[in-house]
Amino acid sequence: MKLLIASDGSTCAEHAEQFVSRMPFGEKAHVILANVCPSADLHSLGREVTPEVNRLVDECRAKGNEILEAAKGRCQEWAGSVSTLLLDGHPARELVLAAEQQGVDAVVLGARGVSGIRRFLLGSVSENVAKHAKCSVLVVRPPQGDDSRFHPERILLAHDTSDVSTAVVHRFQEMDLSREHSVLLVHALEVFRHFGQEYSAESGQDIEWQERTVEKLLHDACDTFSKKSVKASAVVLRSQHAAETILDKADEFHADLIALGSTGRSGWERMLIGSVSAQVLRHAPCSVWLERVRR
Repeated sequence: MKLLIASDGSTCAEHAEQFVSRMPFGEKAHVILANVCPSADLHSLGREVTPEVNRLVDECRAKGNEILEAAKGRCQEWAGSVSTLLLDGHPARELVLAAEQQGVDAVVLGARGVSGIRRFLLGSVSENVAKHAKCSVLVVRPPQGDDSRFHPERILLAHDTSDVSTAVVHRFQEMDLSREHSVLLVHALEVFRHFGQEYSAESGQDIEWQERTVEKLLHDACDTFSKKSVKASAVVLRSQHAAETILDKADEFHADLIALGSTGRSGWERMLIGSVSAQVLRHAPCSVWLERVRR
């Protein structure tokens, strides 16, 4: 697993390092730490730049390198290898470009929470990276209370039967999960009513038929987890608002991590995450793994 971890010296960034270090990847991750300075080194421009501006830029870049070295020391305790990148420019854009250039499997970021509200709000960098990255993204929420519970042990997998949804289930089936982990597979079956009868909004089929089809799919996935002694269960819930159903179930399950798939158009110009993924990512009570399949 090759990871790009955003490192800005904040507590949120350290929480992201901490959480991803406990992900059961099965092998030591190869970590690239990235810090983004607003400006490149300007000394080559000579007299076009004043000494005061050069001094400010130098201080910013020195601080960035200091942050990276401190993070490198922490990550070397658990990662297979650690390297650093000091980037220049807009944080979200530079992180997305670096992820593409480095060919990473996932970008890891800390979410900046706002206390006193039920749902945390994402910072603009986290949300923009999640929108535009061509690889998977892990957004880590700060721990709630007891730091010892800050482990990805209770994992909710949201499965909508799409290819990318299947990919996220396969990713976690291949991880080194054990009896310490609990997995809940959730399908929010969106419904509509017609002449008093409920139908699946996904297929237009009779709702009971669709439920049986999805239940079999999820229970087959549970069997694979159970063979590794993982506590696995599945539920299909009728819903008119899939994101809210997933979020409520995550609360009820006391999830440490929600994992779900996302699709989008290729290219920097616009990699939009679907509305369900966007709402879950923005309002989740825990960390979120957003799976994206490279094209």
